[in-house]
Amino acid sequence: MKNIIQKYWFLIFIFLFSFFVFSFKIFSSVSFEGDLARDLYEILKISNSNLTLLGPKGSFGGLYTAPFYYYLFVPSFLLSGKEIYGIIIFNILLFSFSISFFCYFLLKKYRFFSVLFSGLILFFLPFMIFSARNPGNGFSHIPFFIIFLSILFFWDINKSSFLKSFLFGFLFG
Repeated sequence: MKNIIQKYWFLIFIFLFSFFVFSFKIFSSVSFEGDLARDLYEILKISNSNLTLLGPKGSFGGLYTAPFYYYLFVPSFLLSGKEIYGIIIFNILLFSFSISFFCYFLLKKYRFFSVLFSGLILFFLPFMIFSARNPGNGFSHIPFFIIFLSILFFWDINKSSFLKSFLFGFLFG
């Protein structure tokens, strides 16, 4: 355990720092708006065994998006005792993990200070902070997109195993 901490101290620091900043005073600043209320209602229905194949209605007439967002947050919703804060904390964990994942691959190729500044720039973008603090169908795909781009740029896709290819395809979808 000590060797893991010594080897990955920077990534652990990035994860904990981003989690702290993203979650700073989160419970007093949650904006319980219409979309979040609609999504919580759908997540509650799914957690009560009423499965759905339709996600939120898009801005185009009659088109619905995929319900992955609902199913993604059901486990955290149930683990938190069906509290809204479970979904918010899980969303913050996703963003913190994706930034750490991004920095992990950068460390393999670039110098420490380049990685530090790149991670901090990504981390302090107002859009990232807002997206991490507000789960929603417009924001919750961003950590998966960051992981996808990291894999695309740093992995040799042609020499990967079936599991890596499956993960890459899942993140692309």
